[in-house]
Amino acid sequence: MATDKSELRTDFACGFGRIMTEQLLARGDRIAGTLRDRSVMTDLKAEYGDRLWLDLSEIAPIRGVCDGGSRMNTATPRSG
Repeated sequence: MATDKSELRTDFACGFGRIMTEQLLARGDRIAGTLRDRSVMTDLKAEYGDRLWLDLSEIAPIRGVCDGGSRMNTATPRSG
């Protein structure tokens, strides 16, 4: 069930951030994020496809969400 929420996260590759990202994707949220090594997210990318954006230099999919009436609901910076 999609919640139609989108989040920008910078802490989502490991630890609590990874667990939180898995939970948000499972409930239907979309996640945009930055990370150093995209290979650590290949399993989630394979499972959730276009709901997980790992390359923010490709802005078209994110802009499409915003143009479609959605907005980024939260931004979660790395806290460490």
